[in-house]
Amino acid sequence: MSQQPHAPRAHAPRAAARPPRPPATADLRLLLRLTVASFVLALLGSAVGFLTAPEQTTGPAAGTAFGTVVLVGSLALGAGVVTGLYALVYFPLREQREWGWILGIVFASMAILSTLANAVLLLVVPAGASAGLVTGALKAVVDVAWLVVAVRPGVRTALR
Repeated sequence: MSQQPHAPRAHAPRAAARPPRPPATADLRLLLRLTVASFVLALLGSAVGFLTAPEQTTGPAAGTAFGTVVLVGSLALGAGVVTGLYALVYFPLREQREWGWILGIVFASMAILSTLANAVLLLVVPAGASAGLVTGALKAVVDVAWLVVAVRPGVRTALR
């Protein structure tokens, strides 16, 4: 055996070194906070809407254990889906990726349109006082604010 140290291996140069990220702007930080606020309101609205649905209070007395399991499973599945969708927007935005911004615009627009459709449907077919209408309206306001902040130049300069 030789006492000579091994020659260092030549490493392949990096194919595409990432340029340093531009600094996060105040607008981008505001957009991240609005994303979290929208997420909280989405979870709150879905829980309130599901728990105050007429089917929950007038369900059959028999099989309440099964109904409870279905209720908890539905809430957990819905919360998981909502969490996953918001994670698809929040984490890329935090990493200043443009595709997270684009996905956020699509999701916020869809949320606003569905809230408007639900409000029109509630006017056409009144179902009594809906507790979910308040959280839906709050979420729509946050989503509109998200879209307004998303198109500010400070957000675009922070994304790469």
